[in-house]
Amino acid sequence: VFNAQGWRGPELPEAKRKGEFRVFALGDSNTLGWNYEDGPNWPLMLGELIESEHTNCVLVNAGVWGYSSYQGLGRFKELQRFKPDLVLWCFGANDAQRVVTAPDSAFAGREIRQYRLDRALMQSRVGQLALQAMDRLSASGSKEPIPRVSTEQFAACLKEASDIVRQSGSTLVVLTRPFRVRGRPPKDWWIRHAPEYNQITRDFAASNNLVCIDLYNLFGEDPRYYGDESHFNEDGHRLAAEYIYEAIRDRLP
Repeated sequence: VFNAQGWRGPELPEAKRKGEFRVFALGDSNTLGWNYEDGPNWPLMLGELIESEHTNCVLVNAGVWGYSSYQGLGRFKELQRFKPDLVLWCFGANDAQRVVTAPDSAFAGREIRQYRLDRALMQSRVGQLALQAMDRLSASGSKEPIPRVSTEQFAACLKEASDIVRQSGSTLVVLTRPFRVRGRPPKDWWIRHAPEYNQITRDFAASNNLVCIDLYNLFGEDPRYYGDESHFNEDGHRLAAEYIYEAIRDRLP
């Protein structure tokens, strides 16, 4: 579903057209959407709503499966050359995942990440699963599970993204990560910890005068809008696009 520039949808020239306004949606698999070419995703539906009333606006879906805020921040920095005007930021589920190897910040710096084979494996889901298995085998001894991104680093990623946006003169809008609890999740399952990350998002927005679209509370645990515990179905994506559009429309040209 990714184009040559690494996101979903049409490619975009670096140079803006006169009067063009660019919106980038950054997030994980619930932002990227369903895994086939025309699969539902709220950024696509949001883009259609925006473009129906704002002809000079373009929306880019820059979500990636499995991404945490740490990886999202790196992606955000890479996208600065496209000069985003408004950024939608939605992370927390993968940040809250527990691992027994290393947090994302340490994992990214491992020497294995420089190997050509490792880079090739990262291009496919099967390859990612193979890497995951190798990582588990390489973990020495019994370790206490730790979050991929701690709550402190999650807040730091938000702050750095906010600083970049402020320096560039663009706008940051943060979204809480929607999910649905089913049954009794295990003690170390991400869904038990995700509310902490959503609260950090709310608090950060309140302290920094940012718009926060609280998707988690807007959808709650309503099963009509979820395909599984952490992803919207088509109706969920459509309703999310409507909620987000109403929240940002007065910030569009």
